[in-house]
Amino acid sequence: MAERARVALVIGNSAYASASILKNPANDARDIASAFARIGFSGISTDDSPSEYRAVVPMLDLDHRQLREAIAAFARAADGAEQAVMYYAGHGIEVGGQNYLVPVDANLRKITDVGFQTVSLNELLDALGGVDSRDSLLGANQIQGCFWGGSLGCDGTVGFERRGVGADSAADHRPA
Repeated sequence: MAERARVALVIGNSAYASASILKNPANDARDIASAFARIGFSGISTDDSPSEYRAVVPMLDLDHRQLREAIAAFARAADGAEQAVMYYAGHGIEVGGQNYLVPVDANLRKITDVGFQTVSLNELLDALGGVDSRDSLLGANQIQGCFWGGSLGCDGTVGFERRGVGADSAADHRPA
């Protein structure tokens, strides 16, 4: 019997067009991708090639379309996988108790922009609906605080993690 795949999606968003540029996400994503590759994970691709033949390569500076395509490809690769892991480093925002990953092309001016220009972590969990929750892990604890000016923005960092059957809510950690 063939061994089921262990797949990883690693994203590092640093070069934001309408928010502060972040120094560390790209480097962190490279380091994490390398670590996942060393322990036997396969990467994902936005084309239809099998994930078991892909190296774990960090996806850097993804715009909205690219971020959604990467998550869709991850969900396809994770379906039936032994383990599925996602790592995200970049800007994130929490609105109304919901957490969102912010692509590099987002230009958030009003609260209504969030749903149209970001990717909800709930959407990500829904996309992974076919994955055995005992073998999945989402880690987004490297999300950086964000500022877009006006009344929209956040400070501090938010973290989200899903381990096993339950999902822990995001915690908003504001610096003292």
